[in-house]
Amino acid sequence: MAQLYTKGGSTPVTLPFRIKLSDGRSRTDPASFTAEEIADAGYVAVSPRPAPGPDQFVSWGGSDWVVRAKTAAELAAEAAAARSALHTQLAGYRWGVETGGITLPTGIEVATDDRSKALINGALESLERGYYTSTKFKAVNGTFTLTLAEMAPLAEAVSLHVRDCFSAESTVAAQIDTLTDAELSGFDVVAAFDAAMAAQAGQGGGV
Repeated sequence: MAQLYTKGGSTPVTLPFRIKLSDGRSRTDPASFTAEEIADAGYVAVSPRPAPGPDQFVSWGGSDWVVRAKTAAELAAEAAAARSALHTQLAGYRWGVETGGITLPTGIEVATDDRSKALINGALESLERGYYTSTKFKAVNGTFTLTLAEMAPLAEAVSLHVRDCFSAESTVAAQIDTLTDAELSGFDVVAAFDAAMAAQAGQGGGV
């Protein structure tokens, strides 16, 4: 760990590249500074910054490090920020799973990004209206000719996948909201979401 120095009681930092001596001369390159030159330039070495405990705060007191207990307001703010970060991570992970695609029992790999979902719904509606009896469907792993009887379960699978993603997100969001402050740092968003998604398996039907 680099040695820290204070000058005039200022917050400790590493030595600058250039220091000015009391006689007006300048010296460059901290690796070449002598202890006498450092002292002459007004810099005083300080002890390493102590590592605070989970409920402590470290600050510079002008002549030495000060370790104090965090206030209730500081602890509450930290917990709120940690909880918010978990919700943000959850939303990002849900979006990744939602738009990451699915594989049907038939082996067709279906993209589930927003554009793909819109194209699937459009093709299903056209088949239902009788505009054509079959359509070419470009999947991740090839192009397939699908009839209404084949497109309908595909569209349903995509719809259920999206529903399950948002349902799992809602479940995990509720879990996050009920965590104690002490539990926040150990909460695994990914594992919780995957477990919630697994619990949705087999729950077909409407929303």
